[in-house]
Amino acid sequence: LVDNVFRLNGGTISMTASSTCQVLKPTEQTTIAANPRDSVRMQQACEYFLHRFWGFDKFRSRQLDIIRRALRRQNVLGILPTGTGKSLCFQLPTFLVPGTALVISPLRSLMDDQIDNLKRKGFDHGGYVDAIHGRMTKAEREAVLRRFAAGKLKILYIAPERFRMRSFFDTLKQLLEKQAVSYLVIDEAHCISEWGHDFRASYLQLRNICRLIGDPPMIALTATASRRVREDICNLLEIPDDADHVVTSETLSRPELSTEVIIAPRPADKLHVLESLLGVAEDQHRPIHDVIGYGSRADMLAHNSGLVFCPYGKSGVRDDGRPTLFAPYSAEYLGRRFADLHIDPRGVGYYFAELEDAQQSAMQRDFKEDKFPILVSTKGFGMGIDKPNIDFVVH
Repeated sequence: LVDNVFRLNGGTISMTASSTCQVLKPTEQTTIAANPRDSVRMQQACEYFLHRFWGFDKFRSRQLDIIRRALRRQNVLGILPTGTGKSLCFQLPTFLVPGTALVISPLRSLMDDQIDNLKRKGFDHGGYVDAIHGRMTKAEREAVLRRFAAGKLKILYIAPERFRMRSFFDTLKQLLEKQAVSYLVIDEAHCISEWGHDFRASYLQLRNICRLIGDPPMIALTATASRRVREDICNLLEIPDDADHVVTSETLSRPELSTEVIIAPRPADKLHVLESLLGVAEDQHRPIHDVIGYGSRADMLAHNSGLVFCPYGKSGVRDDGRPTLFAPYSAEYLGRRFADLHIDPRGVGYYFAELEDAQQSAMQRDFKEDKFPILVSTKGFGMGIDKPNIDFVVH
């Protein structure tokens, strides 16, 4: 960057006076950080782009360590707590090298959130970011793949199950004859482990998929990895389990978080306990606003928001119109009940897989924009969305 031209892994990033950048075709093979001076220059360039496009003055703990390894074309596993900016660890290097990054993400809500954030930063001015998921029509998916083949995409988000569809994979391999993959990014990498809390069988084939698409460097990221899960990730993705390939947070201690388990006397009492936590029913349990340090529920929700996760989405009804036995544990039922209890004048949202596509997008967008303070959801919503003012989570 000092000379307005920074050679990065064979690609040349040309800086213009207007601070725009263009990634050109590789002209020669170079090695990143081969000596201390190169390392300093790379850090300067990365810090420039961090400030210019993301608006941050410095990297968070261990972000740059993951980015350095990615720019060296090295497979890397990053284990960083939620909220420490893992997505930046693949987004920044992706925009600095030729090719398109394929990002494997297990939840559509996480895809939508990251795409929306990149668009807000201006990265979709040329249509550089998109996704392929099950709710798209065939014509929509084909349009995205045509842009991929034309080299117009820098990041393409894909659900892991899509690779199990032979027609999709054959089409992708054919397109790869014209377009290179810069990185295979595996978000929520703990899903590959049967010891993890969210095992997805489709993750098991990702190492083989990587070979079949030209063996690009892998960037695996997670906030959740016990020793056993970490070993599984490294073994199944063939990433050496050493300090040069696995980057972990300096500490996993989160003193700002508190956790409490409440045992309800009977299953039927859980709803009453939940309502008491939200401050709309009298009970021996301290309401959440008191635990956090606010004087009232209204004061807490005026500044912050919360998530309530439950096991079911749509509330079923019997033939006689009465709710089913499991209705009180559904997102739809609880969302409407909380709205009827006037927890907040702006209302309460709910999110689950059976909602129409437009409803899902609207709920996620309105929650992020603080149009209502509480979202009741199944785990399909995910906790990895970028929303800085979530103060509490109730399962």
